[in-house]
Amino acid sequence: MAENVENLGLIGDQVSVALGYARNYLIIKKLAVTLDNPRAESLLKKAEIQKVATEKKLKIAQKQIAKLAGLSLEFSKKAGKSKIFGSVKRQDITDMILEKTKIKISKDQVKLDKPLKTLGEFPIDIELAPDIFATINVIIKESK
Repeated sequence: MAENVENLGLIGDQVSVALGYARNYLIIKKLAVTLDNPRAESLLKKAEIQKVATEKKLKIAQKQIAKLAGLSLEFSKKAGKSKIFGSVKRQDITDMILEKTKIKISKDQVKLDKPLKTLGEFPIDIELAPDIFATINVIIKESK
């Protein structure tokens, strides 16, 4: 495979498919090459390099999961009738994670649909690698 193809294979995988599917879709879209193609060997090398890089990212993600396990972030905000003035955004969460754990993550890794605007406890998922998540607890309390 020249690219990952959902439900078929990953880069570097050798798969058997119908001749028409290969010729009319996979090869035209440059998703795959035949084994007699000169590019096949370079694609296999590329796949091996990518596999090593992915394994390295997974090891780093597992270390980060251990640091984030059971982490609670506490924010104090002015509030009125259980609603806070302002909100807690993804960037606020990433800044607090960096401050507490020294783990630098981007705000895109924080799986938060919309900013938090009420008092309470919220479980938030952090995507450390594709399909690898750590769940932290965000607590918003009223400041005095």
